[in-house]
Amino acid sequence: MQKNFTIDSELYPEVPRWPLYVHCASSVFMMSCSFIYHLFTCQSHEHQIFYRKFDYAGISIMIAGNSTPMIYYGFMCPQTTFYRNLYLGAIWIIAIIALVLVFSPNSHNLKWLKVVVFLFAGWSTVPAIWHLNNPSSDERAYISNQIAWPWIGGGLLYSVGAICYAVKFPEVICKKRFDLIGSSH
Repeated sequence: MQKNFTIDSELYPEVPRWPLYVHCASSVFMMSCSFIYHLFTCQSHEHQIFYRKFDYAGISIMIAGNSTPMIYYGFMCPQTTFYRNLYLGAIWIIAIIALVLVFSPNSHNLKWLKVVVFLFAGWSTVPAIWHLNNPSSDERAYISNQIAWPWIGGGLLYSVGAICYAVKFPEVICKKRFDLIGSSH
């Protein structure tokens, strides 16, 4: 038997769509930056260094943008807006710090620092995910229950990818064999 639920439109006005637009726009921005990098990187070493910054910029915006809908909708009730603003603000500030680091002069020489900052930016979503999955007894009525394993699994895969990039795996084992397929950049 299907139950029909009604929502009081005065209590819950129309759900804003802008977090979904942020999610989509950040993904398109990241793919566009990656496209530009991979299209123009072969012109010269200087071009490669210059366009790689755009590739990294896309990643930093994507980290924050893809987290925005989950956190916004998860903490949508007026009783939880403090947490929503806290987590979104922290994630976006960390992503902007990563963006500034990428565009700083000689950032191409700071490979390990960039890896650490990007890992930190990616894992800055953990407190929000933890809070969404473990609300206090007072918050259970206001926080929508989220499934954490896709976010944790994505974070683990992202971390493995960042570490592979940092240590140049698999290129470090078999030089010149992964130039077309399987390279970490």
